[in-house]
Amino acid sequence: MLKIFFTLTLSFAVPALSCTAFLNSTLQRFVVAKNFDWDLGHGLLMVNKQNVQKVALYAETTDMPLMWTSKYGSITFNQLGREMPYGGMNEKGLTIEILWLDETQYPPQIPEIMEANESQWVQSMLDRAKTIDEMISLSKEFQINSRHGKVHYFACDSTGDCAVFEYLKGKFVISRLNNKSDVKAITNNSYKESIKAFKGSKKFPEDPSSLSRFIRAATLIKRSKDSEALVPATFKILDSVSNDQTKWSIVYDPSRNKIFFKTKAKPDVKEVSLNYFDWSCGAAVKVLDVNTPAKQDVSGAFEDYTDILNTHIVEKNKFLPKESWKAIESAPGRDHCI
Repeated sequence: MLKIFFTLTLSFAVPALSCTAFLNSTLQRFVVAKNFDWDLGHGLLMVNKQNVQKVALYAETTDMPLMWTSKYGSITFNQLGREMPYGGMNEKGLTIEILWLDETQYPPQIPEIMEANESQWVQSMLDRAKTIDEMISLSKEFQINSRHGKVHYFACDSTGDCAVFEYLKGKFVISRLNNKSDVKAITNNSYKESIKAFKGSKKFPEDPSSLSRFIRAATLIKRSKDSEALVPATFKILDSVSNDQTKWSIVYDPSRNKIFFKTKAKPDVKEVSLNYFDWSCGAAVKVLDVNTPAKQDVSGAFEDYTDILNTHIVEKNKFLPKESWKAIESAPGRDHCI
């Protein structure tokens, strides 16, 4: 039996959406960081396995769901349920984060092209790609079937090559960021508009607006020097662009295959090692409450996934319609391994 995943409505409250993502680097290495700013702070870290056959099902809108098989294992941060991540990193160091963008205008749906929703876009890329070039190629094979989720994506691979993926004026726009001089960051304006504001800025803004946060982050990441203190220094930058709505702060470290994170509810920094996990399809799916009381290295604190646990986090999203809850509850609980 195939594992079926249902689209969820992303009816976010725009004033709360002030996320920030960026790459912070020294001469020796780099990390990728994200502040998740939103009204709700619950969620799960989820272990996603190799060799799982998947289907993106839209019960109401399409008979052309995206079908794929996971090639790489990953750990993602999920609030909408399993296979619906906001971001994560795979075992090859590819890191992807999703952020709100009011300017987003998706192109008209083409009946002959496969579809996936905004969050499944992230999971399908982490499952199948290890480089930005591979992401670009895969992104042209299917289209987004949006359910009120105006988003754009920030991604970086293990070489520090990054890109921003956006839908602007009905066109798919990819901004490649593979030069040392490129500002590798996004907030909640288009990348082009953000760069224009940064180049025209004459002061260090301190207000929480999207463009001010972009300027602040872009300025601070240019100052990074000490490789040994890179992770703590990156959390300081995340603190500088945070606000009352910041629920999670994440630092991905591809060179060490580790993820560091803290939450508003549990502000101590925690560490997860991707090397700890069994990515084989037959292994149990593991999950961890993002607000776990466990401290320091929490790799061993993950527990076995259950449909009930998944439904529990889905039902906390009060903006989701009841039919989405029912869809998650009725999804088959076993993965189809190949």
